[in-house]
Amino acid sequence: MKRSNTLLMTIIYDGAEKFLDDYFNSVINQNTDCFDLLIINDNFTTEKLPALPVKILRIDIVGEKPASLIRYDGIRYGINHEYENLIFSDIDDYFSENRIGCSLQGLSDSDFVFNEIDIVSQSKDLISEKYLCKLINTDTIDSYNRIVEYNLFGLTHTAIKVKLFKKLYIPEDIIAVDWWIFTFLL
Repeated sequence: MKRSNTLLMTIIYDGAEKFLDDYFNSVINQNTDCFDLLIINDNFTTEKLPALPVKILRIDIVGEKPASLIRYDGIRYGINHEYENLIFSDIDDYFSENRIGCSLQGLSDSDFVFNEIDIVSQSKDLISEKYLCKLINTDTIDSYNRIVEYNLFGLTHTAIKVKLFKKLYIPEDIIAVDWWIFTFLL
């Protein structure tokens, strides 16, 4: 049952077990609890999901589906359940305690936002700090073309107002789902 206007979405799959503790700890330790967590089960066979103090919603994917359609199922869930905000995340990520709060603050006057990311190794050693800033000066993103050229927005570090997705169509054979989505939105 929906308890918030914000949906945090992730996909869980076999092989993701080693990331669960870090991911769920970062969810639990957010500085806000004004969100629901949607876990899309992509053939995850291990039922070892920890108990969380946030509402967990779940979609089970039946049969094989391309990644593009699995994401699309989650987006349609957000639309059909009348969420205002959708925050994308990956199960192999962990994020700062203010990630959701900052995303919501940004969405108060923007249609979509993205968060800076740091790249770490599997042993959590910092590989690259402020990765996006190194790709492009994010203070000077001032045109549609610059955004499309650099493919800055991924489905691991973005948030969006759900109403923008109502006319979205994702082809089954699309390879770069994130690029497709944000190009469509722009």
